[in-house]
Order: sequence, then C-alpha cells, then structure tokens
Amino acid sequence: MKFEKIKFSDFLHYFDFSFIRNNNGSFSLIDLQHANLSNIEDEQFQQDLNGITKCIERLNVYIYDYTIRLLNENTDLQFDTVYSLLKFSEKSSENADIVRCWCNLNILNAICHPVDMDLDFN
Repeated sequence: MKFEKIKFSDFLHYFDFSFIRNNNGSFSLIDLQHANLSNIEDEQFQQDLNGITKCIERLNVYIYDYTIRLLNENTDLQFDTVYSLLKFSEKSSENADIVRCWCNLNILNAICHPVDMDLDFN
C-alpha cells in the first residue's frame, strides 16, 4: 500500500490542532477546540523529527479518540494501537476499505512513521 506524504500542519488539523513557532526554535500546539486538556498548549517541542515524535506521543489520547475509538465503537473490530490498525489495513484492500471508513490511512501512517511527514515549519 502506498501512502501520501502529509504536512505536519495537516496532520495536526486532523486532530483539531494547529501550532505556533516559538522564539526559542521550538513549537507549541494550539487546541482548536479550546479544551487545552492537561495544559497541552503549554508544552514546547523542538522543530525536528524528535520533537514531532514527542508531540505525537503527547497527542496519544486525541489520536485514540479520532482513530481507534471510532473504529472500535462502530465495527466488530477491536484495536489497541494505531500500529495494529495500520498493519490490519495493509493486509488487504478490503481491510483498508474498512479502516478508511473511520480513519485516514495517511494519518495512521504518519503516526507510525513520522519520518514520512513533511515538517512544514517554514
């Protein structure tokens, strides 16, 4: 299965977030729903792959809600991780179609392989 490279800003937007660049070379998240759960907007991440990986880890609850939870609640399938969900979708086009109804496969790939994301901090 071939995945499209997505921009980091589009990745965040999928989960109702945006980001701002800080003067110190880091970035911070902006919760577009204004919930700022666990003060996520107060955290700073480096503008590199390591920072993106830490940001994805920090977004874990949001990622679960926008991907796995929807699929688990609306199908007979049950998944615990995005990685297992992505692997399931890669097994067949039928599996991919099921997952595609509830999740964006490019988003799932970006979560599992952040190196494939376009880090559009410019």
